[in-house]
Amino acid sequence: MLDAMIANPGCKQMQTAALSALLSLCSQDKDAQSDAPSWNASSVTLQCMKNHASAKDICGNACGLLWTLALDSQRRSNILTSGGITTTLGVMKTDLSSRPLQRKACGLLTALTCDGKGLDVMRAHKMQHKVVGDVINILSNLALYSEDDSITITTF
Repeated sequence: MLDAMIANPGCKQMQTAALSALLSLCSQDKDAQSDAPSWNASSVTLQCMKNHASAKDICGNACGLLWTLALDSQRRSNILTSGGITTTLGVMKTDLSSRPLQRKACGLLTALTCDGKGLDVMRAHKMQHKVVGDVINILSNLALYSEDDSITITTF
């Protein structure tokens, strides 16, 4: 699937289908998750997000896949060093009204910053990009209006 994504970077239908299949596979199969670094999944997925930043289905599936992969510390580090936060923030600002995209992107950002390593990147973007403020507002709204009382927001 990754080879097809690399060979056909402009084919939105193929990118969407491949990312959806990879997300499903990695969500359900721990062996697939552990093999993901050897497939170079994070860099191919981030490049796909950059190539199709305005395609919310592609970016939503990409964020979901990266979120799943980022639960592992080594893969999280690979995503961070490959520009995962910057790419995710860029995608988020293309369609602030897409709830599925924003939810998956926020999940990915949460996973990327869970051990504190990605917070410096977020801090740097806070002053440079309005989207970080938008992300904070989205998270605040989720905390305020969610039926789930376990959601809390802290500042950094």
